[in-house]
Amino acid sequence: MMVMGFGGDVNKLDNWRDPPGQPTITGYESGEVLLAGERRTLTCRVLGGNPRPWVLWYRDGRLLDDTTTHDGGGVFNSYEVAVTAEEDGAVYECSVTNDLLGNPFTANVTLTVYCEYLIRITLHDNTTNEGNADANPGGPRCHTRLKGNRETRL
Repeated sequence: MMVMGFGGDVNKLDNWRDPPGQPTITGYESGEVLLAGERRTLTCRVLGGNPRPWVLWYRDGRLLDDTTTHDGGGVFNSYEVAVTAEEDGAVYECSVTNDLLGNPFTANVTLTVYCEYLIRITLHDNTTNEGNADANPGGPRCHTRLKGNRETRL
């Protein structure tokens, strides 16, 4: 006996309800260094899912964008980041869900940003020292290089 419903048999009905795949993020690779002042588009894409899933972007737990677009390659959401010193160490997370999932699937990236600071160091003995320093103690982390008694920009 074949049970009919929704214009087909039960086996086709099972395919009607399908969880989405795991999300993937493009536009930034872990460990990549961004420069303050540039712009970067992060895209979160997911394949599959019926009913169709939606994709949300969060930054450090705060919702940024709930715009979901679909094409032949699945469902995605693209978010453009204006890179500043405050983005260094920021965690961008995409969250994918549909009506079947109890808990969303997630993926995330943590940004590394090099900032441009003008730093002047005068050494009394005219020696040259080189090393990394935090140019903004207590504020956002920013990767900066100090070199001798010269002004150095990164």
